Amino acid sequence: LVYELIGSVLDRATVLRGRCLPYGEGITFWPIAEVVRQAAAISEGDSVDEARSRIEALLPESEERAVIRDQLAAAVGLGGSGGGIHETFWAIRRLFESLAEHRPLVVVLDDIHWAEPSFLDLIEYVEGWSEDSPILLLSVTRPELLEMRQGWASAATRSITIELDPLTAERSDRLVQNLLDSSSVSEEFRRRVVESAEGNPLFIEEMLRML
Repeated sequence: LVYELIGSVLDRATVLRGRCLPYGEGITFWPIAEVVRQAAAISEGDSVDEARSRIEALLPESEERAVIRDQLAAAVGLGGSGGGIHETFWAIRRLFESLAEHRPLVVVLDDIHWAEPSFLDLIEYVEGWSEDSPILLLSVTRPELLEMRQGWASAATRSITIELDPLTAERSDRLVQNLLDSSSVSEEFRRRVVESAEGNPLFIEEMLRML
């Protein structure tokens, strides 16, 4: 569904993507680091000064431009010492709003069930304070996030939660036939794959790939 959405808006929106990591030190804002590097076209060969300049170029001319740059640089590991967590949230929001001034902004945040609590707070903060900007935050998660963070996004006024249920046996069987592009596969074979996958389309794909 995410791929379909991205493909349908690429011609009229800026799409950036970051992924939460399951472990590691200093990874709270790792997805933002990936988003910033994409937005600013920062490569591994760029020096710290070049990277900071590229970030600054994304921001509008204002008295707070250098402050936002420094906060973002500190948050994504480009040196310097930023302020507190609220200043970091503010700088990230201002970057998103700046990017959205030119064309709508879609930020895809993958695997947020691995996100640090502060990162979840950031998502809710941006959602609550950027209501005048055309920004879509698409947060992808496993159901366990709702167990760890009860009421996730429930207080947000402009959020929509889409829960994906397992595929039915009928749809799983149809997927097996479509992936094999053949109707000659035995019903018993399809049944065993469907039962083993338990409605997970990724499992169906992987089992068929192995077979």
